[in-house]
Amino acid sequence: MNERRPARAVADERTAARLRRRLVADLRHSGCLHSDRVAGALGNVPRELFVGDIAAGQGLEAVYRNEPLPAKIDARGRWLSSSSQPSIMALMLEQLEVAPGQRVLEIGAGTGYNAALLRQLVGPAGTVTTIDIDPELARRARRALRQGGYRARVVVGDGRDGFTDGAPYDRIIVTASVEEIPNAWLDQLGPGGRLQLPLRLDSAALGQVIPVLELRDDHAESVAMTWGGFMPLHGGDGGQGPSPALEASEWTTGAYHPLVRITGPAPARLSEAARRRLLALVLEGPRSREPGGRLVTHWPAPPSLLLHLLMRVPATRRIELYRDGRQALGLMSPDGRDIAVASVPVRRMIRDSGLDARRHSRRDSWRIDTFGGAAMVGELEQIVEEWRALTRSGRTRLQIEARRSSAGSSADLRLVWEPRRRS
Repeated sequence: MNERRPARAVADERTAARLRRRLVADLRHSGCLHSDRVAGALGNVPRELFVGDIAAGQGLEAVYRNEPLPAKIDARGRWLSSSSQPSIMALMLEQLEVAPGQRVLEIGAGTGYNAALLRQLVGPAGTVTTIDIDPELARRARRALRQGGYRARVVVGDGRDGFTDGAPYDRIIVTASVEEIPNAWLDQLGPGGRLQLPLRLDSAALGQVIPVLELRDDHAESVAMTWGGFMPLHGGDGGQGPSPALEASEWTTGAYHPLVRITGPAPARLSEAARRRLLALVLEGPRSREPGGRLVTHWPAPPSLLLHLLMRVPATRRIELYRDGRQALGLMSPDGRDIAVASVPVRRMIRDSGLDARRHSRRDSWRIDTFGGAAMVGELEQIVEEWRALTRSGRTRLQIEARRSSAGSSADLRLVWEPRRRS
């Protein structure tokens, strides 16, 4: 005899299905979701199954906002693991081009939600293995996947070593950021296989470039790219703590609103008194000038000027700012009294990374901001002019190559600007 299901459970399922449809529609409208197969996976997999605490405490609306959600938090309130923002998940899964019947390895199980999406994409003939260094997270992910009927192998181990038992893989996706690519990941890819990972450039706090590297004979070469921000991959030590930062916020209408955030290697070298002076200087506001020229990016790659600055500005002099809704990167004098940065509205960065395809005003552009004196502006303008020369010559595509290294455990990386390919 069949028991009738509680009316509340049926209502919740209907609500969740409606919210999934709305999320998929919003992601399509914003331009970060085009694939019907990825849309189908996002529309079918119940995210609340993998973030039950949030569903219970904040409701299904919170589960289906286009926001990252915490999976594990330490005693100081730091996120140790998360369920990524659906928009970046959609972008990454589209660029990875997962096909039915493929063998997929995920580095960083987290909640298990992404493994469930991968399981939908590979179909009954494919396999999904997901690995996490944290036994508690792996146990919870395994339980949620089993409860939802998603056949995925959940392994406890150091993702930097990959997982040889299931190799070779057609696809390897990494959901934590790295500064180096372990040889093991390349070794475990099959011919023509793809590796996708968030790559930190010189420990920059502005985010990571996320390339898709395709194995071609003796090396892997980027075939697609986007931009995002993921917590560092670690070996069981909890990872890196938050980057040192100077911040100023105001409290209004019951919430904190950030005014200024300053990070980067250069400010960290200053004395306490100099850091306070630096914060006051940035709070005063910049003198601004338009650098001229048109921002050119390889869609949906990250902003090419930002990448060029990360590759050209010496780490010992680099400063990163957030102020008035603008993100900036540039040069600081050794005493912190003179700053020149290239800044862009955060919404423009989002659009140019493929996270929001909506058009914005011509005023939403890169500009050079100076704080204090103008000692640094000439050098920054020279670097910007190098970038403009690259765009004039059509070299707007960042190409990343990874080759297995015989001298160490990590691959040798090569980053070069190449002419944009004609489609």
